[in-house]
Amino acid sequence: MFNVFFAVIFMSLAAFAGPADAAAKKSLNNLLQAYAQGNIAEAEGLIDPVMLGYQQLVDAMRSSVSSQKQIKIHLKEAKFTTAKDIVVIRTSWEKRYLSNVVSGKTLFLMQLIRKEWTLSSQSGDNIFAM
Repeated sequence: MFNVFFAVIFMSLAAFAGPADAAAKKSLNNLLQAYAQGNIAEAEGLIDPVMLGYQQLVDAMRSSVSSQKQIKIHLKEAKFTTAKDIVVIRTSWEKRYLSNVVSGKTLFLMQLIRKEWTLSSQSGDNIFAM
């Protein structure tokens, strides 16, 4: 068995506006931590099952955690846009595992569903597949 180290760091939160942003950020943080730890079942619980591409996303998560050890994710330059029950988080990120480093930019759409913030959509670079 191997040890998985994880770090999810939000930096430059100048656009941070309120409690909805904080709750959505926490949910995204929990999703990324579960993924980095290899706990895909927990991560799946934080993704809207009716999301387009849901199964491809989960398959990419499973595939990458089996081949990428000691995943560390750093989110930076996060910007928030808030509407009723929806928070859009635009961020650049860096993902490290073993001796590899990949980076990208992703837009995460977090939606409040049954009093829980879940990932409803993502566009840009797929942090879970790289």
